[in-house]
Amino acid sequence: MSIVRKDVSEHNLSKPSISETLATTFRTKLALEQSIQGKIAIAKVGSESLKLIPDPYHYEYKGKVIEMHEQPLDPMLPVKFKHRRVPRGPVEPPTPIDRSPPRKLTVKDQLDWKIPPCISNWKNSKGYTIPLEMRLSADGRHLHDCTFSDRFPKLSESIYQAEMNAREEIKAREDLQRKLLLKEGQSYEKKMQDIAAQARAERAQLLKIEKLGKRERTPDDRNEIRYERSREIERERRMEVAKKKGKRDRNDQREISEKIALGQARPTISKDVDERLLNENIGVDAGFGSDDEYNVFDKPLFTDRSAANIYRNVKEIDEDNNPVIRARKPVQYEKVEDL
Repeated sequence: MSIVRKDVSEHNLSKPSISETLATTFRTKLALEQSIQGKIAIAKVGSESLKLIPDPYHYEYKGKVIEMHEQPLDPMLPVKFKHRRVPRGPVEPPTPIDRSPPRKLTVKDQLDWKIPPCISNWKNSKGYTIPLEMRLSADGRHLHDCTFSDRFPKLSESIYQAEMNAREEIKAREDLQRKLLLKEGQSYEKKMQDIAAQARAERAQLLKIEKLGKRERTPDDRNEIRYERSREIERERRMEVAKKKGKRDRNDQREISEKIALGQARPTISKDVDERLLNENIGVDAGFGSDDEYNVFDKPLFTDRSAANIYRNVKEIDEDNNPVIRARKPVQYEKVEDL
């Protein structure tokens, strides 16, 4: 059992005949040839076939056909020719313009149409000497009138009046301040005078009371005063002793570095140690020497200079007790040959 579509007849499903197959093959071949020929024709654009005519004197040469092609152009090469765009001509003739007939130029017209030269007040690169009137005419100042407003003198007058008023106010303020300071000084002086008068009165009253008290002082009062004075003296003595003791204790409790800095250190001398190794100087000055000294050694190397006079002149006395100076020479030796 086979399934067949309803819209397809039995004739359409049958195999094509040999003649139909050949016809279809021929049509396909023609279509392919046309397509290939079109592509070849496109590739042969700009080509030309030339036939060489044989030379009559050379019978062996029969001639041949040569196909010439144009050299392909590189699209990246620059343009060899300059293409100019020419403006297109008018489509229709231009419209005529009606003008008035020519007339003679008057002096007024010339002055009206005169354009002043372009003169700069800032740039003068070539260093030309430009007259002042040309600069003024180029600036255009003569073309307009300068008008000043009447408010300028009013403003100047008002400013001057305000300045004068301010000066008067400042002067009045200074006078008032000076008067206040003077009044304050007078009041302070009066107050100090009153205080001084009061102090003098109190002092006079105290002196008067003291004189009366001395006359009326009893022996008990005098004994009490003596006792108070003795206590004050004892207190001062104890304070002085305590102060000395505290200073002594403080000096004993100091470190050795502080004692050396203050000059209170004393070297301990022992018999087991050579005393020459101890520095006998005291305080901050102990050491090799001061900064401004330039002594490399603390004492000379050769202290015994008794043998330094062997070459000096030595005074001798002759038979007449006259001093004779002779140059003493070192001991000379003579070589003695062996006998």
